[in-house]
Amino acid sequence: MIQYFSMKKFYFAIILSLLISASSKSQGVSSSYLIDSVVFFESYDEISSPISEPHYSGVDSFDVNGLIRSSYVIYNSSLNFAKHRTIYKYSITNKLLSEISEETLNGIWEKTIVTIIKYDSLDRKSDFSTNYFSFSNGLINPDSAVSHYGYSEHYEYNFQNLRTLTEYRSYSNNVAGSGSKCTSVFDSLGRVIEEKSEGWNPQFGYNLYSINNYEYNNNDSLSISYRAEYNGNSVSHKSKVDYSYDSAGYLQQTTESNYNFGSQTYNLLSHAFYYYDSQHRKIKTETPNSKRDVYDFNANGYLNWFTKNYMEDSIWYQSDSVHFKYNSRNQITERSSQSGGGSYVTYGYDSSGFNNYYEFSYCSLMGECNEGKSYISYKKLLHPNAIPQEDSFTIFPNPSNGNFNIIYYSTTDEPLTVRVYNAIGQTVFENASNKTEGYFSESFDLEKLSNGIYLFEITSASKHSTKKIFIQ
Repeated sequence: MIQYFSMKKFYFAIILSLLISASSKSQGVSSSYLIDSVVFFESYDEISSPISEPHYSGVDSFDVNGLIRSSYVIYNSSLNFAKHRTIYKYSITNKLLSEISEETLNGIWEKTIVTIIKYDSLDRKSDFSTNYFSFSNGLINPDSAVSHYGYSEHYEYNFQNLRTLTEYRSYSNNVAGSGSKCTSVFDSLGRVIEEKSEGWNPQFGYNLYSINNYEYNNNDSLSISYRAEYNGNSVSHKSKVDYSYDSAGYLQQTTESNYNFGSQTYNLLSHAFYYYDSQHRKIKTETPNSKRDVYDFNANGYLNWFTKNYMEDSIWYQSDSVHFKYNSRNQITERSSQSGGGSYVTYGYDSSGFNNYYEFSYCSLMGECNEGKSYISYKKLLHPNAIPQEDSFTIFPNPSNGNFNIIYYSTTDEPLTVRVYNAIGQTVFENASNKTEGYFSESFDLEKLSNGIYLFEITSASKHSTKKIFIQ
């Protein structure tokens, strides 16, 4: 029996389409830069009695710079027809200025969502706001509408282009709600040495939550972090974490302690230990009598499986076990997890190594399950320069918020090492990867790095290539 479509399922469709897109990028798909992508997938209510009629589909359109210009997601069944479409606008420097989305159900308007982004004189993101509107005049002009509810953020930076302030506000029907503020202080090397967190409400203004302070060793690695939590203007709790490293500079142990106001000393709370193999890959983290994570790698150096475990009543229990399988290109073909009611995902690829198939099954502990399939087709190349030349790479989007995708073309079958350097030449990210001859693509998450200009480097035994990247 076809169940009546709800907006909950519609949101699930949108979220799932984004997950598929993210999965595609991580598994070697570069469709967000090279090509338009068309995604089709079916969603079932129960594994034991699948419903094959309802389906979702989506189309994303990109310009020659690899910037997404519009996205379109449709749910269709014999009873319901729902749409979600988004239009994106950019500045002349390819900075995202706005996202305007419209949601409809059976031709009746449901919601319009408007996101506006502003930048300062140095082209750094200074303001961000998302507003939810509830009246039906299509893709609206945000300046002429009244917001139902939403939130906003404001950012400030120092002379090093490091973010020193983040302010958050929520509101409903144009009435201010809760908010928060985080301020950061950096030393001359660009290392954060203090973070202050404050809450806000319209009646009492700011209220101090916590202050974190950080110290570093001679290798620029974090050595001690202090935390003070506040109740009003008084400190209610203090703690610290000490970090120790092995001779190669890898984290070996953390020690957490709580402050005793009576004795005015720090008392040991817990230890955490980190273990590595001969290639400095983390194979185990353990907090004695509490939790333990174990990692295993295959012969090619890729993650084979990992488990998460916790201790209760002196007995170790396994909360999750995740296993991976790969093809000859070292791309993931299967991922299974025991968390909740279990999940299983398979990936398929075409002859060029692009992900063109995705199938999933997720179940909750209550036995509620969802199954689905997706087929991804690649329509056209947008720009000939999108294809990297031999022994060089393309990186996109650039600038970005820290999430980058690369496509590398090599004439040799050699392991690659990716390094990212900051403005003073320090290595802030490093990743080693085996590869096969020909096209190679991968995604990198650098969101933890501060805003600024970095050097992205790819090296092999015989080749070396670099490009500047911009995080904003």
